[in-house]
Amino acid sequence: MSLPIPTAPEALTPAWLSAALAPRFPSARVVAAKRLDAHSGTTGRVRLGLVWEGEGAGPASLFVKLPPFDESQRAMVEATGMGRREARFYTELAAEVPVRLPAPYHAAWDGSGSRYVMLLEDLEANGCSFPGADAHDAALRARRVVGGLAKLHAHLWDSDRFDGDLAWIEAPMRHEIGALLVKQSLDLFADGMRPDFGSIGRLYVDHHEQVCDLWEEGERALVHGDAHLGNLFQDGDEMGFLDWAVLSRAPGVRDVAYYLSNSLPVELRRREERSLLDHYRARLEAAGAPAPDADTLWRRYRRHVAYSWVAAATTAAMGEKWQPRAVAMASLERATAAVSDLEAVALFREELGL
Repeated sequence: MSLPIPTAPEALTPAWLSAALAPRFPSARVVAAKRLDAHSGTTGRVRLGLVWEGEGAGPASLFVKLPPFDESQRAMVEATGMGRREARFYTELAAEVPVRLPAPYHAAWDGSGSRYVMLLEDLEANGCSFPGADAHDAALRARRVVGGLAKLHAHLWDSDRFDGDLAWIEAPMRHEIGALLVKQSLDLFADGMRPDFGSIGRLYVDHHEQVCDLWEEGERALVHGDAHLGNLFQDGDEMGFLDWAVLSRAPGVRDVAYYLSNSLPVELRRREERSLLDHYRARLEAAGAPAPDADTLWRRYRRHVAYSWVAAATTAAMGEKWQPRAVAMASLERATAAVSDLEAVALFREELGL
């Protein structure tokens, strides 16, 4: 009999946890589980403290991901397949990915995408840290993030497996929700932003499919898809990556542009982006991937800062549901500055013949 998939924190009973963790810890069982923390955004999150009995006990705490606790959020996650996609990643692919990520103990999902669960490593309990945007070592951290992304992308660079066992990893999502949220963001924030805010937003709303076509031009690599600062952690000198719900197959520079334009302080990004792109190319080549030439990479980078802007704009439009307002607005301002600095609107108009 298959193990049921819990959809609420109350269902994470000692008996269920013992059954889910039995393949990893067959001689021990969970006798008590205490909820240490719980909150909900694009997914439900619960931190559990565990009491074990028997030999070979498992971890003292776990980080659990469930469907969002809010009904409207659950509908959005089901429509986009985000929870199912991440649970499948932890089950089928995480073990071979060459970057640090939370160790999975159990993951399951159903075909509808409405039910899923992941039992993951409690990173904070294991000594990992979560850096802020203006940390003193932001430049060094950026090199480590970019180097990690190069390793990730090189691993499945233009792999035939995307037509085989990894065919479930699709091109980036194209959903009408994105364009609707961008329009909402324009209505909410355009008056307080620089002119390129409105220009890139209207271009995306009016030419959504063509813009997405340009974003997909290039190699197929496994991309994280949401590599902003809030989805990163540090384990010693190594940067790790959280929240794989929007992973896809796409040009690797998508992740690089997302991180640099969304999460780096503006002046640091302006000063270091060329050097960081050179570092990315060098690390790709060191890992055996045929990196694009510098001019091609730079052009694609300029395109993909607009993807970063769309992600920030849609997050801000959701109010407090996905990110605290202050965090979302700071990311949106950084991404808007990158769109302006890199003349992304003019580039798209040229490439789309507008």
